[in-house]
Amino acid sequence: MVLPVLLLQWWFAGRMDRTLPKRWRRLPTLSFYGNRSAAPRQTALYDGFRFTLLMCAMLIGLAIWVDFQPRAFAAGKTIVANVYGLAPACLYYGMRVFLIRRWVRTGKPRIHGLRHPRDDSA
Repeated sequence: MVLPVLLLQWWFAGRMDRTLPKRWRRLPTLSFYGNRSAAPRQTALYDGFRFTLLMCAMLIGLAIWVDFQPRAFAAGKTIVANVYGLAPACLYYGMRVFLIRRWVRTGKPRIHGLRHPRDDSA
């Protein structure tokens, strides 16, 4: 269930890494508390994937724990628990990608400690 999500996120992060100009060594990131800050390129592109990977590992642990329980759990409840566990990670990744793509396209929002390369040429 989680493998397609992880593969798509890994592929998209690599695609963004290949298509963005190499001179952009720092990109904006979105923290859990809504703060925007500058981070190294690899951190900005792959950190959301790492967070989703952590969530997936926790969901696999939950599935193993459910298998060892003496009473049976309904398959529907397990699927709903996995969806609720994975949804925040996917939304967080989506917000990070949106912030990076918007900043690359427009240079907004202004990030403290990060200048958009188009501002240097003006």
